[in-house]
Amino acid sequence: MSQKSAIKDWISAIAENAKLDVSKVEDILAEYRIEAMPVASTPKHLLLNRLRFTGTKIIAGVESPIDFHWDKLGVGLWAILSGENFRGKSTIIQVIRGCLRGNLSQSVQADVFAWLRTVDLDFQIDEQDFQLRLHLDDSLSGTLTRHYDSGRTRKVHSFEDEEEFEAAMSNFFMKHFDFDKFAVYRTQDEKGATVLHGWPALSAAMFIGTNYGTIIGELSPVSGIPVRLLQMFLGIPWVTTLASASAALKEEQRKQSASDQLNNDAKEFTERRLNELRDSLAEKQSQLAKTNETKQLQASLVACSESLQEAANREIDVRRRIRQATIDHEDAKIAVDEDRKALRSHEEESSAQTVFRALDPKNCPRCESSISRTRKLNEQSSNCCSVCGGRVHSDIDEAEIKRQLSSNLYASKKAQVEASKCLKELNIKLDEIKQTVASASSQQQKVARQMTRPTRRSGLLTEVAELNARIDELTKTIPVASTKSTNVQVLKIIENETRARMKEHQDNLLELISARILDYARRFGMTQLDSAKLLGNLNLPVVKSGSATSYGQLTAGEKLRLKIATLLALVIVGEEQNVGRYPGVLAIDSPAAQEVALKDLEQIISGLSEIAKEIGHLQVIVGSRSSPAICEQISEARSVQAMGTDYLW
Repeated sequence: MSQKSAIKDWISAIAENAKLDVSKVEDILAEYRIEAMPVASTPKHLLLNRLRFTGTKIIAGVESPIDFHWDKLGVGLWAILSGENFRGKSTIIQVIRGCLRGNLSQSVQADVFAWLRTVDLDFQIDEQDFQLRLHLDDSLSGTLTRHYDSGRTRKVHSFEDEEEFEAAMSNFFMKHFDFDKFAVYRTQDEKGATVLHGWPALSAAMFIGTNYGTIIGELSPVSGIPVRLLQMFLGIPWVTTLASASAALKEEQRKQSASDQLNNDAKEFTERRLNELRDSLAEKQSQLAKTNETKQLQASLVACSESLQEAANREIDVRRRIRQATIDHEDAKIAVDEDRKALRSHEEESSAQTVFRALDPKNCPRCESSISRTRKLNEQSSNCCSVCGGRVHSDIDEAEIKRQLSSNLYASKKAQVEASKCLKELNIKLDEIKQTVASASSQQQKVARQMTRPTRRSGLLTEVAELNARIDELTKTIPVASTKSTNVQVLKIIENETRARMKEHQDNLLELISARILDYARRFGMTQLDSAKLLGNLNLPVVKSGSATSYGQLTAGEKLRLKIATLLALVIVGEEQNVGRYPGVLAIDSPAAQEVALKDLEQIISGLSEIAKEIGHLQVIVGSRSSPAICEQISEARSVQAMGTDYLW
């Protein structure tokens, strides 16, 4: 079927399943920029020919020149070897990677990047020769030039900084390999967006480092990118179309989900507002009902007035009694003072008389004449003073007088205590009556205010009517469940139809690739591997020594073997089916870092050497520690080496 017929058949199938006109389907495809690509482009091959970089290395303050030159490269297996680790193997691969991706400063270590001054990389795409020249002084600049067999040259790109450099290399390789950017929907923080991936993601598959988390490329399988790389490199028809359709569907589903969420939020807000209005309505209706209790309020007002009057009368009576009790208390206090004074005067007078009566004068106190014996005797018999003739002893009983005065004082004190107690009790009673009066007055005022509320009845009726109207209006605006977007349904049909067509081609290719993976992995030393089956989602179930397991459960060394085997199988099957789109260069950095024994690495190198010969256009570059077995597999002409503790550059 021709490309035009395949596209027409695809659109017709979508229109039939979606029950839409073909023109409507075409409008939707155009709206979401989904382009039908039922036929893969012709494979093209990349080949590195020459690498050189110069500069000045500074270690511990000592400067030494850098001039690394590796030329006459070609297809097959090539090696970067050193006697010890940290001798510059990874840097060489990183420089190649940085040149091809256009991000040299991000590919090599910061200190090494600061040492570099020039970088040259010569390469071929099929029969076309290109030369990349970079200058690193204060900033990066350079040119990409094409060289013709006639000796003529043409500048393809020039750039003055790394941003321009990266854009130039990306555009160049995407165009020459006929790659299309593929869309992947990325979810993050409960949100999502469609992201287009191009040359940086595609070129990552050409480099194997020491992270074997995914079989193809660098990013995690959950990102969706490794699956797209597999499909792109296999050259499976409809791959780019499926990627665009899937991304558009997820984006539209995200919008639909966001719309549903907004709809739910609006519904919750409306219902919450309705509940608030209903509560207000109930309150206003309750207030309105209370305005009809006039007779009850009048009765309450009369009762309050009567209670207030009674309490006021009791207050007047108590105040009158307090005034009388105050007078009685003052009178009692005066009586106590007078009785106390009388008792004291009596006691003082009695004491003085006793002293004077005890005197026995011998002479007259005035004329000093002596008092005769006759007068003394007369005083005793007559009780008349021998001096003045007055009575010497009183006839009144002094003790009786004192008892009477003391009794009077006791009685007056008792009367004072009683008066004080009565006054205190009356004051307490007055306070209680005051509270009763205040409470009765407050209740009377409250009822009186309530009596005035019937004037608000019309206002309450208006408010109740308004609330009912607002509730009715808001009830009509409660959002209903939103209908699913027609575009979502059509995009899902587009995705399913495209996936079905792609799967027809993919399943057959995956069967062929799985057989190659098993063969290559065994040649790399996994002799205990019974089976391996690569799935469309890039899962790789395997059976090892009779036990079923998966790629993720294997050791790092086993993952390395399977990762290399998968890429090589992808290349050879694509080449055999004339659909493969893998660029043709594979760089493996420090595989021994994950191996248990050096002999395992030697098995991988041996297998790579054989397989590279079988795939005529493949160029494999391995950076590794040197060993006699490896040197036997890779000739000196196909390697750069640093012996002992020497550096490669």
